[in-house]
Amino acid sequence: MELRRKRVRRKLPIFVLISISLMLGLGTVVSAQPVGSEQIVINSADWIDVYSATCYANLNGQDSKFVNSPAQGKILSSVLDRSKPVHLIQSGKEPISAGYRSYLEGEGYTVSNVTTSDSGKKLNIELAEKINATKFIILDDSYGYNAISVAAYSVASTSCVLFADSENIDDVYDFLTARGRTVEEMIIYGHVDRAVRERLSEFNPEIIDHGDRFEDNLAIVDKFVLLNPSTQVALTNGEFIEEGIMSGREPVIFLGRDVVPAEVVEYVKGSDFKTSVVIGNELIDAARRLKDQTDISIFIKFGQGRSTEGGFALVETLDMFYLPRYELSLDVVSGNYNLKTKTVEIIYENAGETGAFAKATVSIFAANESVMTVGDEEPFFITAKTNFGGVYKADLTEWVDKELRAHVYLEYGESRKSLTEVTEKDIIAGLVEFEDRSGLNVTGVKYDKRLERLVLCLKNAAPDVACYAEAEVELKIEGESAYVRFESSPGPMEIKDETILYERIKLTPADLAENPTVKVHLRYGERPDLRIKSVDAERPLEVVSGYPTGVIAAVAVLAAVVMIVLLWRRRR
Repeated sequence: MELRRKRVRRKLPIFVLISISLMLGLGTVVSAQPVGSEQIVINSADWIDVYSATCYANLNGQDSKFVNSPAQGKILSSVLDRSKPVHLIQSGKEPISAGYRSYLEGEGYTVSNVTTSDSGKKLNIELAEKINATKFIILDDSYGYNAISVAAYSVASTSCVLFADSENIDDVYDFLTARGRTVEEMIIYGHVDRAVRERLSEFNPEIIDHGDRFEDNLAIVDKFVLLNPSTQVALTNGEFIEEGIMSGREPVIFLGRDVVPAEVVEYVKGSDFKTSVVIGNELIDAARRLKDQTDISIFIKFGQGRSTEGGFALVETLDMFYLPRYELSLDVVSGNYNLKTKTVEIIYENAGETGAFAKATVSIFAANESVMTVGDEEPFFITAKTNFGGVYKADLTEWVDKELRAHVYLEYGESRKSLTEVTEKDIIAGLVEFEDRSGLNVTGVKYDKRLERLVLCLKNAAPDVACYAEAEVELKIEGESAYVRFESSPGPMEIKDETILYERIKLTPADLAENPTVKVHLRYGERPDLRIKSVDAERPLEVVSGYPTGVIAAVAVLAAVVMIVLLWRRRR
């Protein structure tokens, strides 16, 4: 992170920034240095190391600092308390700054203890063993924003956060069941592997998993304010670790980068929050939208003041440690008006590394005159590294002799409920004439118990015509709707004659009993980028053993031969 240094009088930056912000209807906060007993310094590129050590410090009432770049590590040495020893927690494989213990000692600090981390998950349990906690929050580290969401509540409730997945659940379970340990309360927060839920079920955990990070976040905020009623809230997007977010002094509510989810607006309206603090500059626009809709006061925590010799202060950027995330990258590529079908066809592109849900509002203009608005009723999914076409009914016959233009407002996000980012684009719509002749049928849905995979059987109903499709099966798992998406790479699947698709999923006997039928959702078309037709069908779920009929017959014959031989020997 690039750090900017500016030498000013101690109180001047605060006064000037507040004056500027009042003209915007916003306030500005410059954070002060925290005060506490013992110092913990974290030097690791592994965000789980940084998070776990920061939580450990907060639960023990200790100050903590983390290194996020070699340059910032040098600055930290000028603001630590020289009268207090340093407990240095650092990665053995990926420290941010090499030789940092020697550097601190060379600067006059006493490094009383060094904890070396082999991996974030191992350190997470190692530090948990040093905390006398009886309450626990279980997370999957695949979703870093969930860790940020629960951080404040973990401090307020003195709960220890543990990261668990199918690979380390045995270690987590052994820790929880160690002799003398009491588990008074447990929350499983967000999506976790089935193996985690099953192994920890004996602790009767509370499950917070709405399939949407904003709903989950508001649920944990509810729990925070029940413990510590508050009139102030921190606002962030869950993408980085920062001292104020982790402190537990106030609850933390998520905003989208470009959009404030409707449930967040309604929640704030119905709350006792009077003021809020936006962490960093990236969410200022979203925070302003929240203020306009709720009248909550907004302050911006954009930097921190660090005292220096001679009565001056340095105003610097906040110390933030960014969590790994897949950047969503959606764009509007082109658009046409189909004279044959009287539809507007818009091509969207997902250039990112992960799939995304999107929903468009398309405003149509003829010679700069607004004539019609169309769009999506429900979000659609765009697979990573591919294009996807949206088709919207619009009879523009009386305007086709004029220049047609479409303004596309595209909301998108990581889940159906979390469309938190926006892109807008104006495109000139060309004229095409095309009638899609493709056809597609669902011939069966099976679950292979032996191979633990879902099987979808499709048939091209118009074999002389190309058919490109995307498919998903909707079923119930533990009472909640789950979607199994069948994907190919690159581009959409081409269905030729009869096609069988497979996706790996583990279904228990209870799941199978809950799904005598499943819902199949298909979108397909003759053109790869414009899958304009759809099938939404309910089909019986056939459960099979996975062994070929010939093998089963051979085993039966062999068993019969063995029985005959045994009976023959007994008679002799």
